[in-house]
Amino acid sequence: MKNKILKVLKSNIDELSLRKSLYWINTECLWEINDENECWSVCLSCDSSNIEKEYMHLNALVNDHIIRYKLSSNLQTTRERIISNALSKLALDE
Repeated sequence: MKNKILKVLKSNIDELSLRKSLYWINTECLWEINDENECWSVCLSCDSSNIEKEYMHLNALVNDHIIRYKLSSNLQTTRERIISNALSKLALDE
């Protein structure tokens, strides 16, 4: 077994999104998430013939989830503004 470590800033991704990424990793690989101060550290262990492929796959999945996480956060803020504006206008109409 060979190990590779991927570190991701917590401000870029939440734990649930990180775990969703890990769900798609080859079942013959082992992984462990470590909670560090400002980042998640994922230790990926696979056969030496698969480690690079799975590491690149994990990196792509994590990047995809980072984009989804940021879009979701931005959309939540936009939704809150729309609701706030709608409620303000309703209050003015009464």
